[in-house]
Amino acid sequence: MKPLATLLALCLLFFGPSVYSQRFGAGAILGLNASQIDGDNQFGYRKFGLAGGLRGIAHLSARFDLQVEMLYSLRGSAAKTRGYKGPATPVDIKLQYAEAPLLLNYKVLENWDGQYVLHFCTGFSYARLLGSEVKERRSTPTNQEDFNILEAEKDFKRNEIGWVLGAAFLPIPKLSVELRHVFALNPLFKSDMHDGRTLRSYYLQLQVAYLL
Repeated sequence: MKPLATLLALCLLFFGPSVYSQRFGAGAILGLNASQIDGDNQFGYRKFGLAGGLRGIAHLSARFDLQVEMLYSLRGSAAKTRGYKGPATPVDIKLQYAEAPLLLNYKVLENWDGQYVLHFCTGFSYARLLGSEVKERRSTPTNQEDFNILEAEKDFKRNEIGWVLGAAFLPIPKLSVELRHVFALNPLFKSDMHDGRTLRSYYLQLQVAYLL
């Protein structure tokens, strides 16, 4: 029995790390968001902010991975002041989130080494609002009947569920460059007043990940 236990321990010592590395992976992420908020009458992905964090990967098969991330993400919306024809009070909205995307990766396009260099992903992301800031860029006196986002800030929803679609290219095995589009399934703000005004987040995220 003792030789068998010793043999098992040696197998775990020598082959355990290899099996783990084949089934699981990790990485560090640095990215840039370009975001907007539907409903603020300020169109365009003009709000830029950093995103970054960690990634964990479970290799389900040769072509499929399950991927989970923990990210800090800065987004919101930015007012267009030149030629502005929206509400009387354009605003800049800054939103800080902690995000946890859960994604399914599908890999295609093998290179000469048999490595898949093109990945497509979809899934959902849970985000928790850490902080918000709304700044006015007043162009004309505010009409009291206008929707006031500054006053609505206290009622911003703290939790957000987003639908994620993305594609990644791996120029080398340990480096991934990915572009995602995330659409919030629930609103940042919703009111029965002001014609049922709703604010909803959209953002593009360009990220670079170093895979361990």
